[in-house]
Amino acid sequence: MLRDRRLPAIDRPATRWATLLVVALLAALPAAAQARNFKIEGVVTGPPAARGGAVTVPFKVTPRVGRALNLGTRNVSVRLGRRAPLRLSGAGASGASRLSPTRLRAGDRLKGVTSLSRRARMRLRWHFRPSLKLKRARVIRPAPRPLAPPRGIVGPRTFPLPGFSGIPGPPGTPLGQIAAHLATQASALAARADEAGPLAQKIEAQRLQQDPLETEIEELTTALVSLRTALDLLGLVALRDEVEDLRARVEELKDQIGPVDSTLGELDGALSKVRGAAEKLAPAVGNIAGQVTAIQQTAGAQAVVTSLDAAATSLNGRLDTVEAGLGSLASDTAALIAAMGSLADTVDALTAAAGSGTDLAALTAGVNTLETGFGRLAATSSALVPVADAIETEAPELEKAVGELCSLVPATCP
Repeated sequence: MLRDRRLPAIDRPATRWATLLVVALLAALPAAAQARNFKIEGVVTGPPAARGGAVTVPFKVTPRVGRALNLGTRNVSVRLGRRAPLRLSGAGASGASRLSPTRLRAGDRLKGVTSLSRRARMRLRWHFRPSLKLKRARVIRPAPRPLAPPRGIVGPRTFPLPGFSGIPGPPGTPLGQIAAHLATQASALAARADEAGPLAQKIEAQRLQQDPLETEIEELTTALVSLRTALDLLGLVALRDEVEDLRARVEELKDQIGPVDSTLGELDGALSKVRGAAEKLAPAVGNIAGQVTAIQQTAGAQAVVTSLDAAATSLNGRLDTVEAGLGSLASDTAALIAAMGSLADTVDALTAAAGSGTDLAALTAGVNTLETGFGRLAATSSALVPVADAIETEAPELEKAVGELCSLVPATCP
């Protein structure tokens, strides 16, 4: 007797359902199972933003990483855990071994790993600034930090104050002396904040140096590309890769120019505020000397004059700091432009004599020096930002004090 080997009718739907379930499970596999790890390296381009348990940092990946990710842009944002300190190494670490993500700053160079599936990468290509979750992140080259202020001094003090404009007299100083000192301070403010004054000219001169700085970077990058091509044609792969790494590092120096432009804009705004305050102060100062008796007889008026003297002196001191910082920016920029021109000549000479004996030691040292110089430029620029912020806060307060004096002793105002 032959047996019917077909499955009972009740089993056929069950088999079909089992097959569909397997297919559905395969289709529903998480994207992470098909994700690929990418090594990430690049430089921080702006201040971090903390929200909840994460810190988001604007970041520019190296050209090599950019090609591997193929996101259509090298400008991304990286997300870091807020409570996970980053390992710190390299020059500039100053003996520290860890750095909080919220203390990252423009110029810090990071390495880490991110995991992305092909679908995720395609989706991120539509984003203006793709966001990547960075794991195992570490700082491999910190940007220079301003020196801590000396004990007893509040706030940043990165630059000396050449020719400091004087300090207000001690308590009990006669009103006539205070008025004379205030007149000197007001005159200095008006001259320094003038649209055609020395500070405005220095800001504009520094702004005009930004284009030559970027041009020298581009010319040096082009020279390195020529050297890389020459070594590639000779089959010297190891040397070619070294030159490519140097080229990528030089190209990234452009990222340091943008923050300097931003700082110059802030200084322009701060100088405008001082100009407005000086215009309000000048007429009142001209009348204070002739109204000493009225001021002494008006309750609170002498205290306002003293506070005006202190505020004007403080603003002149901050302008001294700005002037010193602009001088530092100018000299560092000129040195960098000259160094890049000289290094481009060195690269051209290496290209002309390219061979297996090509020595890249001097070239590598030159690029290291450039990175140090640009780091110093970035540190100087960053140190000027809080000074500009303080000026923008103090100048309007000076204007308010002038208005208060005018209300107390109307004869001091024309």
